[in-house]
Amino acid sequence: MLNDVKEFLRVDGTYEDGVILSLIEAAKAELTLSGVAERKKADPDYPLYELAIKVIVTQNYEDRGLEKRDNRVLETLILKLKNFSVVVSPNE
Repeated sequence: MLNDVKEFLRVDGTYEDGVILSLIEAAKAELTLSGVAERKKADPDYPLYELAIKVIVTQNYEDRGLEKRDNRVLETLILKLKNFSVVVSPNE
């Protein structure tokens, strides 16, 4: 996921890898605390999960988390991911 996020951020080289990796982990934790279970690449809604991580990482990378933003895109992604979990159960 690191390379995908770096491409999304338009970051070259490895200098920021540590920062970006920690932001990815923080984004996953934020989604978990928001009620969104971690997804695997094989899951049908993984692209939405990955996009949510990219949105969170971008926000925190650009302003180092110091600026509070109204992020309706992220809110919408979280709602869709939470609802998708309810509609599609792993036992089906």
